[in-house]
Amino acid sequence: MKINGYEIAIPEEKLAHMVQEEMLPIEMVNMEFEGYKTLPEGDKKALAHLVAAAKIMNDVALEQDHPLNRTLKKGLEEAANGSEYAANALKIFNSLNGVTGLNGVDQEPVKIFAGVEGYKGRNFYPTDLSVEEFHKIIAKMLDEGKTDEVRKILSARTMVRRSGNELKAVDYTEYFAKEFSAMANELEVAAHYATDDLFKDYLGWQ
Repeated sequence: MKINGYEIAIPEEKLAHMVQEEMLPIEMVNMEFEGYKTLPEGDKKALAHLVAAAKIMNDVALEQDHPLNRTLKKGLEEAANGSEYAANALKIFNSLNGVTGLNGVDQEPVKIFAGVEGYKGRNFYPTDLSVEEFHKIIAKMLDEGKTDEVRKILSARTMVRRSGNELKAVDYTEYFAKEFSAMANELEVAAHYATDDLFKDYLGWQ
C-alpha cells in the first residue's frame, strides 16, 4: 500500500500483530471524563483551544524531526478511514511520533515506509549535508570572518538551510512563523475563556 507515493514497509499481518499484541492501549481523557464534566463552561472552551495549540506545536516538532513527517501523517490519516492497514500504520506513526524511531524494545529504529530513513541532523540541517561537508563549510565561514552566522548555525533555536556554497540559519520563530502565529491565537482565545485569573495571565504572557 502506498501513501503519497511511499510504500508501507511493514507487512499488513505483522503491522496488525504489532498493534494488537505489542502495543499497550492508552485511553485518553475525553468529554465523558468526570473531571472534565465538573469544569466551568469557560474552562471547557479554554481547554479546547489549548489542545489545538498543542497539536500545532506537535506539527512543529514533527517537521523538525523529518521533512516527510507531516505530509505522510496527513496521508495516513486520510487513508485510515477506509483501510485498517493504514489505520494501524497511523497508530505506529503516532506511537513513534514520526516516520521512523525507536520503540523502546528493538535496537534498530522502526521504519514505517520503504526508502524513508532517519537523518543524523534530523530536519534541523539539510538532509543531504554530510558531517564532513558541514565541518568544511563551517571552517571556511570562520576563515572568512562570518563568526556571527556560524554562531547562529550552531544555535539550538535555528533551522539550517543551504545558501549557495554556504549555510544560513533561520530562527525557528521565523521558520515557523505561521505555526507560531496560529498557536498564539489559540492561547489568546484560551486566555479569554479561562476562569482562573492567574492562569489567564500566564496564557497572556505566553
